[in-house]
Amino acid sequence: MMSPDSVCHSFDERANGYAKSEGFGVLVLKRLSQAVQDGDTIRAVIRATGCNSDGRTPSITSPSQKAQEKLIRDTYQRGGLSLDATRFFEAHGTGTPVGDPCEASTISNIFATRTPTDPMYVGALKSNLGHSEGASGVAGVIKTILALEKGIIPPNVYERVNSTIASACPNLNFPSSPVEWPTDGVRRASVSAFGYGGTNAHVVIDDALSFLESRGIRGRHCTRRVGPRKRADSLVNGDIDKKPRYNVPSGDKCKSYPRELSVPVSKLLVLSAFDESAAQRSIAAHAGWLRSQLSINPSAVDLSDVAHTLSQKRTSFPWKTFCVAESQSSSEYTWSTPIRSKQRTHLCFVFTGQGAQWYGMGRELLQYSIFRRAMVDADKYFQALGSGWSLLGMSTFLT
Repeated sequence: MMSPDSVCHSFDERANGYAKSEGFGVLVLKRLSQAVQDGDTIRAVIRATGCNSDGRTPSITSPSQKAQEKLIRDTYQRGGLSLDATRFFEAHGTGTPVGDPCEASTISNIFATRTPTDPMYVGALKSNLGHSEGASGVAGVIKTILALEKGIIPPNVYERVNSTIASACPNLNFPSSPVEWPTDGVRRASVSAFGYGGTNAHVVIDDALSFLESRGIRGRHCTRRVGPRKRADSLVNGDIDKKPRYNVPSGDKCKSYPRELSVPVSKLLVLSAFDESAAQRSIAAHAGWLRSQLSINPSAVDLSDVAHTLSQKRTSFPWKTFCVAESQSSSEYTWSTPIRSKQRTHLCFVFTGQGAQWYGMGRELLQYSIFRRAMVDADKYFQALGSGWSLLGMSTFLT
């Protein structure tokens, strides 16, 4: 099974066994509805999964092409999915002289409608990274998600495709250079992984944008359009809330305020930890990361995203520290001394009515949905008490 070259020559004429590598991967799974509700960035949508076993074969390491084919067909059927929409297949591809031809024949038979001029593109991450064994399946899924997001099919590493595979499977293409996704619309991909004892697993994945788009769902994602098909899209991450204009009362007229203010806005970056030393380590790690990223390309760091992630997507622990990020042009920020925060603190904003405010004060806060919802709820409460005036002033505020 082991390659004397210490390389996985996946689907290559030189295939002579696999080479071990090391790694780990993490995937966070959520129901789509929950991810949308929580404001999470959706990297891809799992359409169907399946698992079976080879059953009895000549040896424990001998694959069963029949079992592999049955699993893939059953997985697509269970998900009610079309095989025609799939244009990329991330294969197990260990680089063994028995396993590679068997898997290639399976893919070729299932996607028989593909042709040499309009092929099924097949990837083999093990040719790039080696066989990470227990982590190899999740590695293939992560690679596929990135391909779906970027719209680019990454290349494999090989010298010459196995002649048996090339002649028997002319409808397959093993790219040796990056390939732009060959179709418009949905990007669908398959990922296969096999276990030493004959376990087969398969997952079908769609890109996030096309799935959300087809169902009229607004959600955050990283999918991008490429090439001549690139177009402005209201659902693209970063654009879903891009400069919406809320109409707010201004005397007898309505004045619109853009979401993005014309002046730089400071961002509050908050870290928390179990104890003081852990907080100091967290400061060092985040400060180092910000320094390196901002020194390379300041525009690549979105401080709004950093602030949102630290405050909304991290567990809050007793010890706190913070810094005020004035702009993205600076790579040095001053963090406060970590302190143990009070666990039960009640905060209230009081407007005294003694001249400390001005007309229209706070309108900029309407760009934040939580503030806007609070204003709407307050207006409903006053109306329920019989108020003859509206806190919102004009119904156009809601548009």
